[in-house]
Amino acid sequence: MRLLSLAAPASATRKSRPRMDKTVIKAFQVFERLCQHDGPVSLSELTRETELQKSNVHRLLNTLMHLGYVCQTPDASYMPTLKTWTLGSSIRERYNVAALARPALVALRDELGETSYLAALDRDSIVYLDVVEGTHRIRVNAKTGGQAPMHATASGKVLLAFSSGAVLDALAEPYPRFGPNTPTTRAALEKIMAKVRRDGYAVNNEEWAEGVMGISVPIRDASGECVAAIGVTGLAVRLAKAPPKRIIALLQEHAQAISATLGFPG
Repeated sequence: MRLLSLAAPASATRKSRPRMDKTVIKAFQVFERLCQHDGPVSLSELTRETELQKSNVHRLLNTLMHLGYVCQTPDASYMPTLKTWTLGSSIRERYNVAALARPALVALRDELGETSYLAALDRDSIVYLDVVEGTHRIRVNAKTGGQAPMHATASGKVLLAFSSGAVLDALAEPYPRFGPNTPTTRAALEKIMAKVRRDGYAVNNEEWAEGVMGISVPIRDASGECVAAIGVTGLAVRLAKAPPKRIIALLQEHAQAISATLGFPG
């Protein structure tokens, strides 16, 4: 049995230790302490618990109030607003999609014999939320929780195509080359993204690794946002014979069902 791994090489994932902003760290320190209380908290109490200067805590609280994360009670105490709950609910929905997609991943694996996966954006990469390994003796292997580059994978290009421009802006050129067909410039990637938006699916044809092919389609939530991508990956020579149109139709059928469950009207 031979497995072709989709794990990112160390050189592609290794990052230098980032410089951190102490003010941001202090703001989260104050906010997290505030969230740990059952009720409103006074400025003096927060100052004592965080061991920060009272003037700093007051300034940070004013900033958090301006941003809508904190409010002040009539007795001049502080408490968190529901904005964090709203954001958390959005994130929770994104990760709940893994449970909804699991039956589809198994069905795709059983139907095609190829490795199926669910992926989501994770900063400047994609992360595999769930993977169901294929049944072929020679197959492509991906790991749940593993990461891969956006520009060189089918799911990455789907998520990139239907995300805000800020995600693309965060990628520094030239993009690393992993396979013979990897797009390495923004111009090339933008051309691919336009095609993905037009067609509704993305193909990775030896862009992530030589001899490997992947096909992916978007999953949308009630607001129409692309919250994940579902796809299959395998040997290019095998997927090309499937044929790809049949795989795309299967993926879209499952993606539409999952999206409908999330509230997307279609």
